[in-house]
Amino acid sequence: MKKLQIILSLTLLFLASISYAQDVNYKNKTYTVKGKSIYLAKTDITEQLSEDDKKEIFANNKINIEKAKKIEKAKKEVKLAEKKAQKAEKALKAKEKAQNKFKKAKKKLNNAVKKHQSLKIKGDLSPNDSKKWLSKIEKYKTEVEKAEKRLKKS
Repeated sequence: MKKLQIILSLTLLFLASISYAQDVNYKNKTYTVKGKSIYLAKTDITEQLSEDDKKEIFANNKINIEKAKKIEKAKKEVKLAEKKAQKAEKALKAKEKAQNKFKKAKKKLNNAVKKHQSLKIKGDLSPNDSKKWLSKIEKYKTEVEKAEKRLKKS
């Protein structure tokens, strides 16, 4: 999961560094487009360029803007995917935790029932001890029920 995030982030960074929305390379020169004006080294050369050059520069600028928009959209999608992955990870951890608690509660209940049965068979239980064991077993049963509900919820 981390490797995927790193790869996607590096790809987006690379794409972002390649395309600039306002800078256009045309005939080995870098022009800056601001609105309907074209600048070369901070001087307005819009009127000096031929119509074909202007059209080509504006077309390249439009392509660069579209690339930048796609990059932004991809970044948002990556963030959304990361959030979904984190949410899924968190849900998985919660489910595992609920399963572990259920197993522990079930084990405690089974051990208490076995212990009560063995003491009962041996005859080592007084009526008071038997009541204590039965109340303990009931407590463990409620814990198992709660853990089972949490497990089903998650």
